[in-house]
Amino acid sequence: MIRSKKVLVVGSFGLLAIVCLLREPKVAHAVAAALVQVSNTAASPAVTQDVSKLSAQANQFWCPYSFVGCFFYPGTASAYTVPTGKTLMITAVDFVWEGSGAPTGNLYTLYCGTSPILANDVGEWYLAGGASPTHYSYPTGFPAPSGCEIHVVSSVQSNYDVIVRGYVTAN
Repeated sequence: MIRSKKVLVVGSFGLLAIVCLLREPKVAHAVAAALVQVSNTAASPAVTQDVSKLSAQANQFWCPYSFVGCFFYPGTASAYTVPTGKTLMITAVDFVWEGSGAPTGNLYTLYCGTSPILANDVGEWYLAGGASPTHYSYPTGFPAPSGCEIHVVSSVQSNYDVIVRGYVTAN
């Protein structure tokens, strides 16, 4: 008996709240907006534009095994730098063997700038010895920040080309 009274009281308040929200559309919109608000930080970037437009901003970068930087593919002559006020969301990384014989095990680092130090590190991958072409996919992407000049380096001499794919979005 006491339990049914509590359910009746809670249900009544819930029904009253729904009726109030339906009668006041501005309040309902404010409540809904607060429930779906997204925090967009550099550590956890969120897509802030129509997803259908992202394919128009898709980029592919070629990082040759000579490790002189990553270039728009096909062809520019200088390493790509993420534009000011933008973030490059990296959605895929491929390793393609360009040499003869079996490749050795190797650690690859994608970093910003010309100095492969930990503070500039964007991502790392380890390929086992003898690895065939390898593809890594990141559906939500991971960020390379504004001003990042993209480079890749390997722990030992390598004949892998690295292909980086992603899209640029506003910060």
